[in-house]
Amino acid sequence: MSSLPSESVDINGEEFPTIYECHEKDFYRIREKLSVIKDLNINDKLGYDENDVLYIDKYQWGQYFRRVWYGQSRQKTEKYLNRIFIEFMQYLDNYLKFLDNTPHFIVKTLDKRYKTLTGKICKFINDIIVGLYNLKKTYPEFKELKCRVDSIIMTMVDFKDKVKRSEDLIRAENIIHERALSF
Repeated sequence: MSSLPSESVDINGEEFPTIYECHEKDFYRIREKLSVIKDLNINDKLGYDENDVLYIDKYQWGQYFRRVWYGQSRQKTEKYLNRIFIEFMQYLDNYLKFLDNTPHFIVKTLDKRYKTLTGKICKFINDIIVGLYNLKKTYPEFKELKCRVDSIIMTMVDFKDKVKRSEDLIRAENIIHERALSF
């Protein structure tokens, strides 16, 4: 079967993005903001500039002085992580609600793009979890940051578990349907 239309047209003939395109665009925007985390090594620190762009402050001589000069601190890093990951967690929650509230035969069977997008989201989660663990190891004595990172990781793993259960349920429904028609 073909996928759902990629664009919609209103009564004035103007094109506007589909729900899928909105989900995809939001994911790519968030992924762009957070992708630097996947390259984070132990003792590297996160910073952000005046445009709210994350960057890695590599572990090397002068790191402390650069962080002081630019007004970076572990407390600011923890607050910034909280703010930026709240946006990502809201995206994941809305995406799951959409998948749960939409009849599976429309989203998951007719439109395979959602399966691909879900795979990209899960792969991205796997990529940044490593960097988050490294950040946690960088600040072993800073409990607030360690708790924040653990909370973020648990939420992302929970998203992946829910998606996996949903895929397994659909796979089971398809097997039952195939067996029912195989007499």
